[in-house]
Amino acid sequence: MKKYIRFRKERSLDKNIETSFYFFRKHFKPMMRILWKYNSVIIVAFLASYFLYYFYYFGAFDGLIDFKGSGNSNSAILKMFSNTQFLLVALVLMLTSFIFFPRFYASIMGYMRVYMENEGEVKDAQVKNYIDEKFWGFIGLVLLAIVLGGIIVGLSAFLFISAAGNSGIIILLALLLFLFFAYVMIPYSISFYVYFFEDKGPIEALSMAFKYVKSRWWYSFGILLVMGIIVGLISAIFQAPLSIYIIVKTVLVGQSGSVADTSSLQGDILGASISVFAIAGGYLVKILTILSTAILYFSIKEYHTQEGILDRIDQIGKEDDPA
Repeated sequence: MKKYIRFRKERSLDKNIETSFYFFRKHFKPMMRILWKYNSVIIVAFLASYFLYYFYYFGAFDGLIDFKGSGNSNSAILKMFSNTQFLLVALVLMLTSFIFFPRFYASIMGYMRVYMENEGEVKDAQVKNYIDEKFWGFIGLVLLAIVLGGIIVGLSAFLFISAAGNSGIIILLALLLFLFFAYVMIPYSISFYVYFFEDKGPIEALSMAFKYVKSRWWYSFGILLVMGIIVGLISAIFQAPLSIYIIVKTVLVGQSGSVADTSSLQGDILGASISVFAIAGGYLVKILTILSTAILYFSIKEYHTQEGILDRIDQIGKEDDPA
């Protein structure tokens, strides 16, 4: 019998990581089953578009590497991006990514929410309801980030242009922008979980996330940093075959002493296949990030509200009530 995990409690950094890996190990198969059951079409479309994207990209790879200074590298880049098929595939990849991202996150977080609501029992239909219900809100949060990011980039560009010629001010501005970006990214990451688990709107979720992160920023930063490093190292295992392939292909092109004819884009099935393997593996490992960030969210919320403790006290009272 699987041990029931209470998410709504404060946890230290090491306990967060331990709980994330435990839940991942014990619930990986049912999470994958639900993810595939309700997202199989978009998963296939997403991976197929990735395959075709890299099929064309690696087909032009030889032309992108120019060891002889013949100038054909620029020609290869222009031909690749002027190719109608490549542009169409890139467009489809963007569209499928835009759909897959929120459904992927909603599937894992929906599994966690139903797990909590039923104290360990996960009903597929309930998870599906959350996947469908939360889809557009996730899109809203992504669009909100794009808008805010655009404003920040525009303002930054204006400030840097205004400070042109003054290296001291430019360095100071760059440092301030980095610190601002680092500070904002923590609550923004948490906002997805506030939106999902508290049924808040995207803007309200972001506002609540700032409230929760307040006085717990370094704690949150530490967990996200450590888990990011761990997930990055695990993901490197899936990226290794792709890195090796690129290195080998680069060496072979260099030894051939010539650049491939780029009059047309030649597909590369092997390179595309390895790329899809790396992408799929990376997303499976990303589940650890989702679990860890969700546990972080519950921990910092508990720090401010003590809801988990109050609920457990209430449960004790009900159990002791003879009625």
